[in-house]
Parts: sequence; C-alpha cells; structure tokens
Amino acid sequence: MNLKFTYFTSVKDGRLQKHITNAIRNDLSTFEGKRIVITISKAKSQRTVLQNSLYWVYVTMIANELGYDKNEMHEVIKFKFMKCEKVNEKTGEVMQYLKSTTDLSKMDFVDLINDLQRWSAESLGIVLPEPGQQIEIF
Repeated sequence: MNLKFTYFTSVKDGRLQKHITNAIRNDLSTFEGKRIVITISKAKSQRTVLQNSLYWVYVTMIANELGYDKNEMHEVIKFKFMKCEKVNEKTGEVMQYLKSTTDLSKMDFVDLINDLQRWSAESLGIVLPEPGQQIEIF
C-alpha cells in the first residue's frame, strides 16, 4: 500500500496551524517504524478556472481560423511559448522539452495569455477578444 498525505497550510511565527499539526501527527502514526520522506515547499498558485476557459476559447478560435483542431493548436502554442532547454550534466548535451501549461502559476498563465493574444494579432492577423468582451460567432 502506497500512502501519501498532502497538507496545505500557512506558517506563522515558525509554526503550522494547530489543526494541521494534529492531522500530521495522526497520519504519521500510519508509518510507525517505517522510513519516510518529508518535503516542504511553497504552495504554487495554479491558474483559475476562468483563465483556463479563456485559454481554451483562444486556442479554439485560432485553431478554427488556421484549420487545426484545438489539441493540435494547443501543441503548437506549447512549442511556440513553452519550449525549454536543459543541459545534461553528464554529457553536456542540450536537451529540449516542452513545459506543461498546467505547471504555470496564475501570473505565468497571465503572461502566456498576453503572449498568445499578441502573437495571434501580430503574426496570424487574428485579433482575440479581451477577457469579458462579448463576441458574436457566426
């Protein structure tokens, strides 16, 4: 059995919230006598449902104009904006990969949406509506 517990809390005066401390203490008893791994990291602010919806409206609009389906267009956009490089420490070879949009914070996702709007207008001639702007689709 592979148990994993995740807690979301804030730290104040170097301490966790009391109810979280109690929950961790309780869950630790599950691992009595076993080796465990404890990882502490800053919680990342993921994109909102509204941001995600806007992104997919944009992807679909561009895809329809260019003759792609939305999943193909999503991959094109990732290739354009999410391409990264990492050097293999052992060989020195530069490896390219595509980051996932699901890993972006709210602010990084805002940047992606802004970049997508700009690229669409300047390079493709497709003007995407501003968030909240009413549009008519024929």
